[in-house]
Amino acid sequence: IDVYALVNNLPPRYQDKCDWVGHWGIFDLVRQFGVGSVGQGAFWTDLGPGIPSQLLSRPTYSSSVMTSSLSSATASNDDILILGDFRDGFTIVDRIGMEVKYNDFVIGTNRRPVGASGWAAFWRVGADSTNVDAFRMLRA
Repeated sequence: IDVYALVNNLPPRYQDKCDWVGHWGIFDLVRQFGVGSVGQGAFWTDLGPGIPSQLLSRPTYSSSVMTSSLSSATASNDDILILGDFRDGFTIVDRIGMEVKYNDFVIGTNRRPVGASGWAAFWRVGADSTNVDAFRMLRA
């Protein structure tokens, strides 16, 4: 795993505002890179408990839906870290309006009414990369 190569592969335009996103387990593996070596503090700026706030001088954010460990079964197919400029290359869109419906008869697991009423609300949100050049993924 070469995090330095990932940083160097990101275009200079995005390097000043980029952030790291990865699973807690992957960040724990990265923390072990410097253990017992001369450059122990080279990766993390804060080696306290939990995930340090920066990796190679860039902010880190945890994502529970990303790959949590390296797998020998899927070697070279696991995307384990993302480095990118989320402010310039990622958009979150909320659809205007929310739909709320009242349900007179709430149905239970046995397909019979449970003797209660309920409300259901629907709200749509979407997100996607709008500039793929602003991101790099580390594949292990």
